Amino acid sequence: MPRRLRRPERHAKLMDELASGDNSVFNTYAELLIFAGALGSFHCHRVEFKKVVGQVNYDVFEGRPEFPAVIECIALSESRSLSVFKEENSETRITIFEEYACGGLEIISEKMAKGFLPQDAIIDLCKACQTSETVGPEVLRDYDLQF
Repeated sequence: MPRRLRRPERHAKLMDELASGDNSVFNTYAELLIFAGALGSFHCHRVEFKKVVGQVNYDVFEGRPEFPAVIECIALSESRSLSVFKEENSETRITIFEEYACGGLEIISEKMAKGFLPQDAIIDLCKACQTSETVGPEVLRDYDLQF
């Protein structure tokens, strides 16, 4: 597995505000990235990026067992194939997650641009996800479940 997750430069200020500022909502960049990745995936909003402001060591994510599970679920959801779990696809899994996290950060940024305070933006986004319809098990027919 790769030893780092990249932080997109275009959202550096937002990430600092949400994870290390006076009004921080998250305790760590890792927590913020997990939330942003899940949010981006939920909204099918994946954004490529090249410029990086920093990285978070993967060890931080492995310290919380649920974090790698979120990363892997998002990669499976995108790839729709168990082959994404092969060792040679570890970079692909991380890239998929990083790009959904960038998309999630973009969604958070747009919410805050409407005048929401950081905590209120996160709460509002969570409430919106709770009231959305969820996909049932019939979606599994679209997956290649052969490894």
